[in-house]
Amino acid sequence: MITCGIYQIVNTITGDRYVGSAADISVRWSAHLSLLRRGGHHSRHLQHAWNCYKEYNFRFEAFEPVANPDHLIAVEQVFLDYMKPAYNICKTAGSRRGVPHSEETKKKIGDIKRGKKLPETTKAKMRGKVRSPEWRATQGDRLRGVPRTEDFKRKISLASSKPIEAIHCQTGLILEFPSIRAACAALNIKSQANVTSALNGTYKQTGGYFWQFPDRGLTDP
Repeated sequence: MITCGIYQIVNTITGDRYVGSAADISVRWSAHLSLLRRGGHHSRHLQHAWNCYKEYNFRFEAFEPVANPDHLIAVEQVFLDYMKPAYNICKTAGSRRGVPHSEETKKKIGDIKRGKKLPETTKAKMRGKVRSPEWRATQGDRLRGVPRTEDFKRKISLASSKPIEAIHCQTGLILEFPSIRAACAALNIKSQANVTSALNGTYKQTGGYFWQFPDRGLTDP
């Protein structure tokens, strides 16, 4: 059983999913379940689907262990980029951007809490996503053993690396940190995912620093 790592909440009818990370997955699942049952989950997409398809058509599972909790956000970002989960409003791991509800959404959640049913038009739109049994079987196999291409393995490895160095873009000052999380905390960088992107070469720099692994030198832009 995976305690610390990456998990997903899967709609077994449509194959859509929500992906997250937690140091204690069982506690996080209890929190998700409580919010969903009360109709107040922060992902309005997941909440609407839950209301329409019902709890018994969702599966919760942990599928990727992460040994060091400091690496959770970075590893989660790799899976968010790769899997593109439909129910994740925030596409950046560890971010709350996009979560605040619109007034319309707040009203709908209030209606749900008061026992009002979703409009038939909303249900019809959601039912339109129903997939064939063959498609669902393919997606299930894909999820249970997320394909590990060499590039995918490299990104996971980079995300889970321990020591990193930050080189100030203007002064050239080199700072060493034991992990991405430690670097972000020390330098007041909000997005660990951006640091991961700089380390793997997607970004040239972030937070006013170039980033590298001590034994590899600067990553190519």
